[in-house]
Amino acid sequence: MLRDIIEEIKLRKEFELKTRFAVHPSTLTQCKRAIVLSACGIAQYTTTQQELMFCVANGAHAMMEHILGLQEGVHCECEKRIKIPEYLLSGIADAVLSGDRILSSYGTERIIVEIKTSGYLKANYTPPVSHIAQLNTYLYGTGIEIGEILTVSRTNGSYNTCTVEIDEELLSSVFSFLDEIYDSLHGGTMPEIDGDCSSCWYYEYCHASDASNIYDYCIRLFNETADNTKEYKERRK
Repeated sequence: MLRDIIEEIKLRKEFELKTRFAVHPSTLTQCKRAIVLSACGIAQYTTTQQELMFCVANGAHAMMEHILGLQEGVHCECEKRIKIPEYLLSGIADAVLSGDRILSSYGTERIIVEIKTSGYLKANYTPPVSHIAQLNTYLYGTGIEIGEILTVSRTNGSYNTCTVEIDEELLSSVFSFLDEIYDSLHGGTMPEIDGDCSSCWYYEYCHASDASNIYDYCIRLFNETADNTKEYKERRK
């Protein structure tokens, strides 16, 4: 039966190795070692169930981006690439909204909207710090003052919005956290494992017999990128 076939599948995405080391803001609260593996484009091990959940989440993203783009008096720029080279960060904001309605509602010309999905949303739901930190990096990288986290329930389509402004203390902790990782890599070692390995998509890499080969690649790619990124070098002088 199809169900039996699906449940037996163990998916492993193909390597999508990068030519540059780049941390995605959505990974900022993961294990330090997982952040490095992701930044180098090391493929994740995933199950079919996880892949199906990705499809659901991506569908919700596309739907909300479409709805936002249809609103009168609102211009929607979807999937905007945002780079912060001094911290080797690179991500994609779901939507940047502008227009008359944005100006009248927020008192600013542009806002960033980050779309998330969740299960059942409680009435007093607040986004986790990881989502707020991700949006803060986008605000920092664009100079936009205000953002919104739009969380959509996969269960019944209900939603929650949370207005976010730049939090300098939070950003400082994020950037210090990144520099701890970078200091390890500059020293020729991978950062320590500081998360729950049992639920990590990179578990099979970290515990593989040839893990050192992967780690050597990550360290080399980081140092090549750091050496060739003017903004990063100037900040770390």
